[in-house]
Amino acid sequence: MTNARNAAPISMTSPLVPVAQTLTSLPTLQVPAAQRVISPPNLNVVKRRPGRPPGTGRKVAAAATTAPTAADVTPVNPTAPTTVPTVQKRGPGRPPGSGKKQTANPTDPEVKPPPKRRKTAALKMMELSVTISIAGSDISPTLFPLIQDFLQCQCHCHVGAFAIERGGSLLNLHLQGVVSMECSSAVDAKKRITAAIDWTEHRPVGAGACVKKLTNKGIHTFVGMVGYCLKDRQELHFRMCMKNITDAAQREGMLLFTFYGAADLKNRVELNPTNIMQRALQFNKFLSHHPLGTSFRGCLRRMIVSGHYTPSTSWVINKGMDRNHMAALWKCYIQPCTVSFADIDSVFFWMSRLQPSRCFDEAQVDSSDRPLEGIASNCICGN
Repeated sequence: MTNARNAAPISMTSPLVPVAQTLTSLPTLQVPAAQRVISPPNLNVVKRRPGRPPGTGRKVAAAATTAPTAADVTPVNPTAPTTVPTVQKRGPGRPPGSGKKQTANPTDPEVKPPPKRRKTAALKMMELSVTISIAGSDISPTLFPLIQDFLQCQCHCHVGAFAIERGGSLLNLHLQGVVSMECSSAVDAKKRITAAIDWTEHRPVGAGACVKKLTNKGIHTFVGMVGYCLKDRQELHFRMCMKNITDAAQREGMLLFTFYGAADLKNRVELNPTNIMQRALQFNKFLSHHPLGTSFRGCLRRMIVSGHYTPSTSWVINKGMDRNHMAALWKCYIQPCTVSFADIDSVFFWMSRLQPSRCFDEAQVDSSDRPLEGIASNCICGN
């Protein structure tokens, strides 16, 4: 074993080994794949925004605004007229405190500008039909004096009539009327009427007033609506107030109601096997006043004679039509006030003829219906 002291000294003149060669000659350290740590990418790195396009920097703009050189200056023609550029000045603005958000008085913020005046519509004469009702119930009788005062005291209402009547379907009491008054529109007239009956603030549930302009077609004319208001004139609940309505206008209105109202089937209730008992009970409760007329046959006859009910064709049509039955049914449609008990039996009870166990006599009339034979009912037809 040689001593280190006996080693040959390094000559200063010997060439040096490059450092890079020395580093590459060192053995590399092999790290297992399981022990390698891969750092995640830094997601918080803010990317640089794209810069200005070429030729738009501040220095380029400053160079463009510098004074031009002598080479860039074009020679001026001394003979050309010199024009001085005009500078447009900004006009004076609003004075202080006159902006849109300012109030009328800047010193007092509570003072608001006066409201804009709306143009009042001109009054014009209009003929209107009025219906005042409550859904599903009768109106209060106290409304009639109020509507009467409105008709008599209203300075713009020249001609009119109001009456209490029952509806043809549900038999609820309601006010029906027709007026000729000065108003701007039907809405204006409705506001006046609801204010007259105190329904502006104290309106019952389901109450309403329907005001329409007359179409002057059929019964929807002024005289025709007067006759429509008179259709319940023979009933106990009937009450009517009129203003400037003549007797001739009443007769003409009843004639128009006979032609258009009674013949219009949409104003009649059709009696079929489904609703006949319900309608008969309602009619017997509200509109049947004779103390002896309590039989079902008598109730049916009074219903047909009133002009508000018509029999359904299902009572007489069964694989064809019988002439006698259809003649009685046709009589119920065109001349309801002339319907007799024989016609009622021919329409509603003709099946009893086919029952051999019971002898049917056309001349037989119930004792409760006999007094009705000589009593004129409220006929609405012309005969």
